[in-house]
Amino acid sequence: MTKKYLLGIVLCLIAVFSWGGMFPVMAPALKIMDPFYFTLFRYGTVAVIFAIILLFVEGKSAFKSDGNFLKLWLFGTSAFAGFSFLVFLGQKTAGPSGSIIASVMMAIQPLLGVLVGWVYRGVKPTIVSLISMIVAAIGVFMVVTKGDLSVLYKGDHTIFALILILLGALCWVIYTTGGGDTLSNGQFYAIQH
Repeated sequence: MTKKYLLGIVLCLIAVFSWGGMFPVMAPALKIMDPFYFTLFRYGTVAVIFAIILLFVEGKSAFKSDGNFLKLWLFGTSAFAGFSFLVFLGQKTAGPSGSIIASVMMAIQPLLGVLVGWVYRGVKPTIVSLISMIVAAIGVFMVVTKGDLSVLYKGDHTIFALILILLGALCWVIYTTGGGDTLSNGQFYAIQH
């Protein structure tokens, strides 16, 4: 059990480092490509490839939604189109500091997860959770603004970029929250990224 637990932690750390590295890599790409088209090519191409692989490996029955098409569409779109497009648009809007802002703003996802869980599932956070969320939010904004909150009001679209990135992060949280639901046939459902 301990080996599996440690393996899980290592794999989670690899994922975090991989995702964190995505934003600095995107900075030069966003100078030459629009976030909308980048999202379309990034996920559209992969969706077609995986759909073909799924068809050959599992057959047509793998595409049945069992009456959950709207839910699948909502969560899938939220995750891949919403997250990618909004975060990359926010990063591009923020300019040179966009990759730092996007990377740091992803740290607010656990806070958003608690809030979405509260709204979506009715799981009220504890006082300790609420205090931790407030401290985390203050920490994120202090890092993003470097302690100078006036940068949010300067003419470089920082506040708009922050809102876009925050909405993108919220899209991913909505996906992970809804993707963990149990479907009517009793099977656990989660779309893998």
